Amino acid sequence: MQVQVCSPKTISRVAIIPTYYFARKLFDQIPQPPFRSLSTFYAKQNPPDDAFSLLRWTLASGTRPTSFTFVPVLSSALLDLRHGIQLHSLILKTGLLYAEPFSSTALLNFLARNGHFDDALKLFDEIPYKTVVTWNSLISRFSQHGFAKNAIFMFRDLLRSDIRPSECSFIGILSAFSSSENLENCSLCCFKLEFQMHGLMIKTSMDSYIVVLNALMNVYSNWSSVCVVERLFNKSTVVRLRRR
Repeated sequence: MQVQVCSPKTISRVAIIPTYYFARKLFDQIPQPPFRSLSTFYAKQNPPDDAFSLLRWTLASGTRPTSFTFVPVLSSALLDLRHGIQLHSLILKTGLLYAEPFSSTALLNFLARNGHFDDALKLFDEIPYKTVVTWNSLISRFSQHGFAKNAIFMFRDLLRSDIRPSECSFIGILSAFSSSENLENCSLCCFKLEFQMHGLMIKTSMDSYIVVLNALMNVYSNWSSVCVVERLFNKSTVVRLRRR
């Protein structure tokens, strides 16, 4: 009987070392190696070719992919479109795209991050099991790329769904109002929606989160609403004191 010579935690700790030689050596000695531990390090520290090669080697060795097998590689900021398309095909082949939300959400975020919103929206419609993270990915990426109206429509659809928005949902939509380009494109619309969003935050108790309050203060400061910013700042101070 083969015994695992070291745990995934050991791999993760060794992989923190600038050179991943020892981590890879340990990885190669394990009969059923924890791919995710080393691939996460590869995706963060090295060119995507390394993580992609490790992924192909793992699949070729007969290791069955899990929900999180593709997530580290897709989350790499260095991953290019060519590798992303290949990963899309692999996820489809393994059947994970429609079986669970993790791989599909990571792929969706990759497409939107690179500005391929048509493909991202098509994938979004095909995902059977959407989580709040799935929605947040599109809302945030629309905001970051200057598509405020798309972010607003996506947020409204989220509110109409049976999924409760998270603090990240509000941070994502509020960032759509923070961009100067977005303000110029739909200034009056954004100004009205900003107050609606503020009311919704109070209703859902999202204004009790410091990060959400900070995002809201940033939006009001862009509108030169000094009095509102001051009230929010005082409230954020109270929230901080309560959590100590």
